[in-house]
Amino acid sequence: EYSIVHIAGTKGKGTTAGLIAAGLTACGQKTGLYTSPHLVHLEERIQLNGQVCSREDITTLTEAVRLASQRLTSASDPSLGSVSQPTFFELTTAMGLLYFARQGADYVVLEVGLGGRLDSTNVCQPALTLITSIGLDHQAQLGETITEIAGEKAGIIKPGVPLICTALHPDARSVIKDRAAEQGAPAYFVEEEFSFNWQIVTETGDSDDMHCCRAMGDFAGRTAEFNSLNATKWHTPLLGSHQSGNLAGAIAAFALLGDGAKLETARLQQAIAACAPSGRVQIVGKSPTQIIDTAHNSDSIRAGLHALAEHFPGRPITVVLAASKDKDYTEMLRLILPVCQHLVVTQFTTNPRALPLEQLGRVAAEQRRELGLDGQVEIEFAITPADAWSLGNRVCTPEGVLYATGSFFLAAELLA
Repeated sequence: EYSIVHIAGTKGKGTTAGLIAAGLTACGQKTGLYTSPHLVHLEERIQLNGQVCSREDITTLTEAVRLASQRLTSASDPSLGSVSQPTFFELTTAMGLLYFARQGADYVVLEVGLGGRLDSTNVCQPALTLITSIGLDHQAQLGETITEIAGEKAGIIKPGVPLICTALHPDARSVIKDRAAEQGAPAYFVEEEFSFNWQIVTETGDSDDMHCCRAMGDFAGRTAEFNSLNATKWHTPLLGSHQSGNLAGAIAAFALLGDGAKLETARLQQAIAACAPSGRVQIVGKSPTQIIDTAHNSDSIRAGLHALAEHFPGRPITVVLAASKDKDYTEMLRLILPVCQHLVVTQFTTNPRALPLEQLGRVAAEQRRELGLDGQVEIEFAITPADAWSLGNRVCTPEGVLYATGSFFLAAELLA
């Protein structure tokens, strides 16, 4: 019975989902939020009105989907063909959708797990679809080019269902526009039908308060659909101008959901000013300024480093880095090494995809040499993320920035 906002994208989809859910909740709508992966606890994936699902509910939901899966895989109906065991993500998606139904949600914000076209979340019939920034990631599953990846993301577009797109890459936009036209879906693109003017409001020397608003912006709608929120001002604690697209997408969604969700602008603004999803260039301490980021591909690493340059210009940077074996860690290092004084390489311990510490350190030394940075960047090793964080705090000066990045799994261990 609930209305669904379905969100795909390479980066920014989790943040955008969190912003939309926070706004809907603030306006009195019972709102479910389904995201992945979780940082620390499985329950984080399934939230209602900003509260994570209880462990007791997880147990009940697990049993319900286990029984359904059992019936499905043992079914003798020949029309089903051969039915394989559901994946972990398919099961958690079913758990989330069932939980929201049982709780009587009004709205559900549903984040795609991988791609879009073949993702288990794509069984939904949404009221609104949204595609965020698109870049190169998960190429083995989604394709080697932006065009191919955008085609997979565009698979969430449904006939006649409005689409918001905050992807800027021209190849991605072209694919998404073509798909929307094929589906007869009204489409609204950032920098065409709407935009967001980003401004930093805190500079070096200002408060390192972890919860203060550090940026603001004006939303500019250029079509009648956005009249209700045109020229509104929004404050945010999110760091980095790359967040402007996520904020633009969320605000555009509020405008399109409109009267049906009984949205009040002042409440939406308050919700956005308080919304800071965990692990998104997140300040967790000061002296030095300590930041944990879930960035796990080259584009998101680039955005995170740019955010540091914007908000903490001139401060010395120490980076704690771990990565997965299937990521382009060489390119990550080529982005990181020129802007840091210390690099502490480590290996997360909670997932078998971890790139071995020795391999990451060896490639880091090779890239330092290739970039002509020998003698300028210190590379140190730490066996665990906790050790790396402690070492980073020791070598980083009090006025510096300690930045942990490279993987969701690294962020999860540091935030646990």
